[in-house]
Amino acid sequence: MLRNLKISLQCWLTIWSVVLIATALPERTTAADIRPFAEIYNETFKFEKPANNWTTLLQGLEGMRWRIRSPLAADLYLKQRFGGDANRDYWNNRGELGAGARIGWSRYIYLGIFAEYLVGKYIDRPGGENPNPYEGSYEDLRYGLIFWHGWDAEPYGNTRKMPLTFWDEVYADAIYYRLFDQNIIYYLNGNFGIRLFRLGKTAIDLYAPVYFISDKNGDPWNNRYDLGGGIRIKPFTDIELSIFAEILSASYIPRESIYENPYESSFVHFKFGFILWHGWGFD
Repeated sequence: MLRNLKISLQCWLTIWSVVLIATALPERTTAADIRPFAEIYNETFKFEKPANNWTTLLQGLEGMRWRIRSPLAADLYLKQRFGGDANRDYWNNRGELGAGARIGWSRYIYLGIFAEYLVGKYIDRPGGENPNPYEGSYEDLRYGLIFWHGWDAEPYGNTRKMPLTFWDEVYADAIYYRLFDQNIIYYLNGNFGIRLFRLGKTAIDLYAPVYFISDKNGDPWNNRYDLGGGIRIKPFTDIELSIFAEILSASYIPRESIYENPYESSFVHFKFGFILWHGWGFD
C-alpha cells in the first residue's frame, strides 16, 4: 500500500508540475477560475458474443476545476465506480472508491493526462461460471492519457427534419494498471455517421462504429477489433444520452500470452443498449 501511495504521489506531482509551469504564464488567477464540477457516466448494453451477457458500468466524479489558462484546466476529484453483469463474472462485479488528478487541453479536441489511486472490492455473486480467484478487496494505481474529438456539421437550432449532415466521435486512452500484472491497455472507439432525422430535440443517426483494444501483456481478451454498422436515437440535445443497436464483425488479434484464447478467432454479433454522460461546472 505504501509503495502504491508513493507512486501515486509521484504521478500527481508530475501533473501538478505541469500545472505550476502553466501558471508561470502572465495571467492572474481569480476565484472565478476555480469552481466545483461533477460528471456522471453510465453504459449498459447486451452483447451476444463471446458470451451472451448484460453488463452495466456506473461512474461518478466530483471535485474542483482550476481554469489555469484557456484552454488548459486541471481537476482534483473523488471517484466512484460500480459495475455488474447478468452472468455474474467476477471481473464485472466490483465497486471502487478513490481520488484522482488530471490536467487537460480542450480546444477542438480534448487531450489530458491523469493519475488515480483506487480502493476496490469484488461483489460476491454466487452462481457464476467464473468464480473470483482473488482476494475480496484490492488497491490499484492507474494513470495514463485520454483523447476525445467530436464534430457535428448540423447547425445549432436546426429545424430541418432530414438534416443529412455528417458527424464523428472518437475516444481513445492508454492506461497503466498496477493491479492487473502491471499492464498497459490501449483502447479506441470511433463512430462516423450521418444524421438522418430530426424532430425537436430528438435525432436519429446511422453510423459506422470501430472498436480497437490492445495491451502490453498480450492477454487475449485485450487484443481485438470490431467493425460494423449501427443506428442510434439521441432523445435530447442538452443531455448526452444515446440508445443504440449495432451489428459487428469481431476478430481477436493473435499475440504471445500466458493465457489461451477460449473464444472463436472471429465472429459476428449484435450489441445494443444505452450510454449516458452528464456534467456540471464545465462552462
